[in-house]
Amino acid sequence: MNPLHQQSEKIFLNTNKNSKFPIGKYKKSVLGNDKITRLIYKLNRVMREEKLYLDNTLNLTKLACHINSKTHDVSQVLNQILKKSFFDYINMYRIETALKLLANPKKKITIYDIAMESGFNSKSVFYSAFKKHTGITPNEYKCHQTTKPGIHTNTNQGIAKTSTVCNKNALTMP
Repeated sequence: MNPLHQQSEKIFLNTNKNSKFPIGKYKKSVLGNDKITRLIYKLNRVMREEKLYLDNTLNLTKLACHINSKTHDVSQVLNQILKKSFFDYINMYRIETALKLLANPKKKITIYDIAMESGFNSKSVFYSAFKKHTGITPNEYKCHQTTKPGIHTNTNQGIAKTSTVCNKNALTMP
């Protein structure tokens, strides 16, 4: 299992089994630990196996319907248990896909095309999400791949910027 996805399950599994999750805006929730565990499993499964995140029109309601759950329950699990907004959760998978596409030096593809293939519906949203998850822009990442193949990123901590100066041509994609 990918470390990005293991984090989601660890957050919940490492919590105190006797704690009561519903607090604040979820204080009327009746989600039990078993239901929370099943929801996390379903969420991660549809993302990994069905790649639902590639749908650029995906929203919380569509996701909840797809896994036969209530929107409120999915929102609670994402926000309270996984500590992610809906878009942060979805973008985690999208960025992972983008990183794979960007890391392939043999595949000549534009940053815009990578954004679209990863499930984003605009280049600006892609750039913002990419920088938030990795700490650098897609062009900087591509440049690092060109100058130092094999750099891997932990999207939770970002990539440390290096002093390597990239050729300006490396930043323009055909």
